[in-house]
Formats: sequence, C-alpha cells, structure tokens
Amino acid sequence: MKRIALYAVAIAVVIGGLAAAADALVLTDEERLEQLVDALDGEVDDGSLDEVLRFVATDREPLEVSSREGNDLYEDADADLAQRARGILRSLRGSEVEVVQHTIEIEGDEAEVALRARTRHGVLDAQLDLVRHGERWLVWRARVR
Repeated sequence: MKRIALYAVAIAVVIGGLAAAADALVLTDEERLEQLVDALDGEVDDGSLDEVLRFVATDREPLEVSSREGNDLYEDADADLAQRARGILRSLRGSEVEVVQHTIEIEGDEAEVALRARTRHGVLDAQLDLVRHGERWLVWRARVR
C-alpha cells in the first residue's frame, strides 16, 4: 500500500512539474501586452522604441494616432512612421518615462491598454487599442493626452 501511495505522489509531482513548465513556456495575451507596457516604461532610447514598434505593422493594420497636435493615419508599410516616432521621442531621449498606472482589457481579438506615465515634461495619459493578428497584437489606434 505504501508503494502505491509513493507512486501516486511521484506521478502527481511529475504532472505538476510538467504543467508548471508548460505554463512558463506559453505566453498569455496579457503577458504579451505587458511587454508593450514594459517597453514604454524606463529610459527612452532606440531599443525601447524598437520594442514598441514591434506592436505596429501598418501594412497589416493601419495606425491612427491622435494627440494635441492633431490626427495622423499611417498605412501600407508607411516608412515615415518609425522616422517620425524617433523624431518625436528625440526630446525624451535619455530621460525616464515612468508608467505610474496601467490597465489591460482583453475581449476576444481586441484589447485596450490604458496608461498614465510621468515624463520630464509632465504627466500624460495614453490609450492604445489593439487587434490580434494570429499570435501578434498590433496597435490600430493610439490616443495621447
């Protein structure tokens, strides 16, 4: 009887270990979107911008950007987008952006990331609307206030 109990415990440990390993290898949608928030948080440099731009593919999903300066639409693999984003962030380069609050809401193939960030220019609020393309989340609208 002790031998059967020992086997049962060993099997339970192995199954638990396999389940934990599988969970560690699989990224959830929320974890993918947390990567976007993480890319926006911290020192502004080319690497962080590249991480954010991984969530943009204007040839697959046009991007609408709204800010105090106006509205812009980027589509059809618009090469100007990365250049313009680098130009806008030039004033923040080397400074810190601190995401002080964020929420992630996922409903089916659509998601919303809302955040408040502190920069050396003050506090800003942003809302990013995303849509899933396969395993990838792409921003289709960004509103900054």
